[in-house]
Amino acid sequence: MGNRAFANVLPAVHRSSKRNQVIKEVILAAPDIDAKVFRKDIAPRLINGGSDTTIYSSSRDKALWASWLLHGFAPRAGQRVSGLQGLESIDAGTIDTRTLGLGHSYYAK
Repeated sequence: MGNRAFANVLPAVHRSSKRNQVIKEVILAAPDIDAKVFRKDIAPRLINGGSDTTIYSSSRDKALWASWLLHGFAPRAGQRVSGLQGLESIDAGTIDTRTLGLGHSYYAK
């Protein structure tokens, strides 16, 4: 859930920072953000925000599936967002997370 807040404030952080204090790399791990909102509103801010951004996603993430159900079947950015020029996307769905339970900790493997 912190991904949403961070993505919204990152551009302001870059504008107010000194050149040597800019955040150089951002990792969004399993972002529970509406995929349409992410593509339309958040991704452009990240792309133009001055940081290299990587999104770790998985279609097997049970916590994100629960969120998908809770939000009326609205796809989550952490389920799979790819094809966004300027953002690196890593599909971690092939990582075996059975021992971790929810399949929500693949970015830590």
